Amino acid sequence: MFARAAAIDLRPVPYRGAAAATADLLSGQIPIVVGGVSDLAEMHKAGRVRILATAAAQRSPFIADVPTFRESGYDIMATSWYAVFAPARTPPNIVERLSTAIAGAVQSPDVKERLLSIGVQPTGTSAEALGKIQKQDSAFWAADVKASGFVADQ
Repeated sequence: MFARAAAIDLRPVPYRGAAAATADLLSGQIPIVVGGVSDLAEMHKAGRVRILATAAAQRSPFIADVPTFRESGYDIMATSWYAVFAPARTPPNIVERLSTAIAGAVQSPDVKERLLSIGVQPTGTSAEALGKIQKQDSAFWAADVKASGFVADQ
């Protein structure tokens, strides 16, 4: 999305996680990382990396000095989220119990405080609501994924 908006050529380099990508960024092996605020905010605050912009609608309270892409002149807005998944054939009553327990856990004071401290806004939701979020995000990202030339290995 950013490459298209900025009219620049970026080559994707797949990583198994944020830690490996961040290590290569810090060592100079790669010039840029697209990642989550929770993965990079502390290093930004310590001056080890420089976050150029966030894709949120508003500035992050965790890195209030960093503008949004829209503030920087790019019509880019996207959000990220984390979820817990179970196998497709998990009985609905088990899915409901897990969903309720997880939503309760992320709203507990200790867990909520810890998540907020690393830049994650805890919500907790139902499996049905998560399914709607996934469908909306798939539709939102479809054009950019297609334009990137990405093809999933199945």
